[in-house]
Amino acid sequence: MRRMIAFLTGFLIGFSGLAVTGAALPYAIPFEPFRRFPRDLMPETLFHPTAAHIEALTLSRFVKGRTMVIIGGNSILRGVGQHTGTEWSAELSQLLGDKFTVLNLAANGGWVPGYGYTAARLLLEQGKPVIFIANLPNGFRPDGHPFYRNFYYDALVAGLLPRSADEKMAPSLTPEDQQERQELLIRAWTNRLFHTDDLWTTLGYCCFFTTWTRLTYDDPWMARRYRPDSEAAPFPHRYSMPDADMEVVRRIANGGRWLAPAQVEDLILPDMAKKTIFAITGESPFYLSRLSEEERKKMDASRADAVTVVEAAGAHAVIVGKLTADDFVDRTHLSPSGGRALAQAVAPVVLRVAEEEGYPR
Repeated sequence: MRRMIAFLTGFLIGFSGLAVTGAALPYAIPFEPFRRFPRDLMPETLFHPTAAHIEALTLSRFVKGRTMVIIGGNSILRGVGQHTGTEWSAELSQLLGDKFTVLNLAANGGWVPGYGYTAARLLLEQGKPVIFIANLPNGFRPDGHPFYRNFYYDALVAGLLPRSADEKMAPSLTPEDQQERQELLIRAWTNRLFHTDDLWTTLGYCCFFTTWTRLTYDDPWMARRYRPDSEAAPFPHRYSMPDADMEVVRRIANGGRWLAPAQVEDLILPDMAKKTIFAITGESPFYLSRLSEEERKKMDASRADAVTVVEAAGAHAVIVGKLTADDFVDRTHLSPSGGRALAQAVAPVVLRVAEEEGYPR
């Protein structure tokens, strides 16, 4: 009996110590220095930042007296196509000046709900000045892309996201999706109570990684903070105009309306909408020039309609125009020159929103 008591006591002390460590580590070791999420800090290499990591990173970058500009969305706004030092978010920061802090939390394959939106809502709930920038959504489920649903439910359980959108979505899910949702909620509550994911992810960032991936085959066990940036060098242009790319562009051009007002309202609640800017970059002129005149007119009309829908929902939208084929590295991703054009188009809108909200300028 004494041995059993000693074993259980040691187990509980050890487990409690790990839980306390997991709760503290994300705040003690935030992702710094940070320019944007590199490939090796994203789910495509099996690295999954938790809600605690996003909270710690956001609060570590907030400066009193400055407006926080949070960038969310997908790889276009993350800056794929712009090598280190030429990111559009860095250009935006320079254009806005020292009254603003820009934090790029966009992620490859990300939707509107994700790292950036969670960070923006965190600051909003704390009464801090914040402006959120995103793409027009690729999908409309409030829990986001499948790669990021574990993060969504982690943030939901942690109280960083409102429950209204999830409660509205849940009854409409298929039985398979309902099961996935329940499993992710169990995982989120486990992390909330014992900080298992918080601990494991932080150790993978600062100390060692335990999972092999195809993209990190050269040294899969290296702590992710020390892995070289795969986007440090300039990107080559990748125009080969495969039939699949042209088919996508034609489908977009002939697809009709992009957004319905209810879809935007489900993703961005009214208290966040007036502080949200949607940036519309579109497809490369390399492909658009191969459309018929009628198809190009349809695409222009659908973009104009998207702006109307976004503004009707209380948010802001900007179409980045006059982009050339050299401003893209492929169908959708911007080159450094395209990134500068994006920053120059978005900066005046950020300043206008800051003025409307009474933020320091």
